[in-house]
Amino acid sequence: MTTSTHCVYHLHVNTGTDYGYVGATKALRNRLYEHRSNGLLKEDVYLGILKIGTEQECLALEAALRPEPGMGWNIAEGGWNKCIGTIGEATRIQPGDRFSIPTEFQRGQQAHNAGATAYLLTDPSGNKHTVQNLTTFCAANNLTRENIRKVARGNRKHHKQWTAVFA
Repeated sequence: MTTSTHCVYHLHVNTGTDYGYVGATKALRNRLYEHRSNGLLKEDVYLGILKIGTEQECLALEAALRPEPGMGWNIAEGGWNKCIGTIGEATRIQPGDRFSIPTEFQRGQQAHNAGATAYLLTDPSGNKHTVQNLTTFCAANNLTRENIRKVARGNRKHHKQWTAVFA
């Protein structure tokens, strides 16, 4: 038995399906929230349900109404023609999936923003140190990075007799 879990909807301002936005979804409420946050769903925009049916039926109707990109308010063609899988499944991130491996921070790596803030530290002997990477410097000198930051911001007078200011 096939269940009707998907729908094809039309967002419009009292126009036919040749204008406005036509979409297919399994979770209409969530999709409407996305449209509202993107500015597509405004006060004067109406919602019409064109079909409730199986995923294949809904995708076929969407593809028939939006066969090419740039039709109405749609940017891409309908029917998820270029996606592999099903609505939601192709775009849903599963637990354990990692899609940004080339840019992901790895333990032991230097952070992308390391050295963004320079500090001028003065040790207990009075020697001055200009520091670009506070994490590495604090690890090498048995200091707590957050406490040095507090000293630089003026929230603390010193940390282990070290003083700091932003350079």
